[in-house]
Amino acid sequence: MRRASRLFISAALLLGAAVATPSQAGTIYATAFDDIDFFFQVNPEANGDGAYTSNFGHLKIGKNGLANDLPLTAMAGMNGQLVGSQVHQGGEFDYYFHVDPQANGIGGYSSYAGDVRSQNEAGPQFDLPIETMAPLAGELFGSSWNDGFNYFYKVIEQSDGTGAYGDYFGGLTLGEGGEFFGFALDSMASFNGQLYGTAFDGVNDLFFRINRDADGTGAWIDGLGAIDSGSSIHPGRLSAMVGTDDGLYGVSWDETTGSNYFFGITPGLQGYGGDLHGLGGLHITQGGPAGLLPYRINTLAYLPTPGGPIGAVPEPATWAMMIMGFGAVGVMTRRARRKGGLAIA
Repeated sequence: MRRASRLFISAALLLGAAVATPSQAGTIYATAFDDIDFFFQVNPEANGDGAYTSNFGHLKIGKNGLANDLPLTAMAGMNGQLVGSQVHQGGEFDYYFHVDPQANGIGGYSSYAGDVRSQNEAGPQFDLPIETMAPLAGELFGSSWNDGFNYFYKVIEQSDGTGAYGDYFGGLTLGEGGEFFGFALDSMASFNGQLYGTAFDGVNDLFFRINRDADGTGAWIDGLGAIDSGSSIHPGRLSAMVGTDDGLYGVSWDETTGSNYFFGITPGLQGYGGDLHGLGGLHITQGGPAGLLPYRINTLAYLPTPGGPIGAVPEPATWAMMIMGFGAVGVMTRRARRKGGLAIA
């Protein structure tokens, strides 16, 4: 029954996935997971409260492959290209790949996939999940958590375009040269030439600036403070954050309602913490008539210009074929999983 209801919801999402133009100059992309990955756009509502989805579909393994059955741990927009990472089913190493919107605008697919290595192209497989990624000044940075310690490093694509490697590793400290920051990064994003991060201390969402160490290895934080909701409603632990041309945005998951909050984040006027604004639900369609998105968002990413051609809304016959395809994808995914899971090619 649960699987059938999920397929029904997915079909409704596809029917409501009209092409839309977000408020900022580019596009916010997102992934969510429920046995398989979903890929779509997130558009802030015109009234400034909450957001809605569009171009909703699967994230496939290759352009014409099956739906991906591993959740993305991080995604970022880098030099006009979306990139993502996820952990191998055995949990021993990461995949890194391009994330491409489908030509018709509905969903997306992975390409140029490969392992993540350590320190150089021929290094050992990186055995920690890449938990956050964000671009800054034409470079991509990542973080990983391991036994009370945040690693901070560059993420560099392999010369052949498949996979990546981490380099310039270092810790994340409180102040330059200070003690190590003791909470895992939940999200990282860049805005106006500055990296920002969030973490949860067990009570509050923390918000802070992230600055690279002078020697290029590791980073340090300042401006540490809580995210102030400014109201009696607090959205809970932040699950993803993204920087756009017009500001920082975040999402969090409400376990009670099974839905996402969407909001803007303004760095604190005194340089400490952040102020939350525009809090609202994440609806399936503009204005919210179709209800709230029932899948928890794992990642957000932004491209100043669309990463691929976005087509018109498909014809009714195309919608029918797509809805029929949901059942086929579910069957094929279960069969593949029985045979040992899917592998990224």
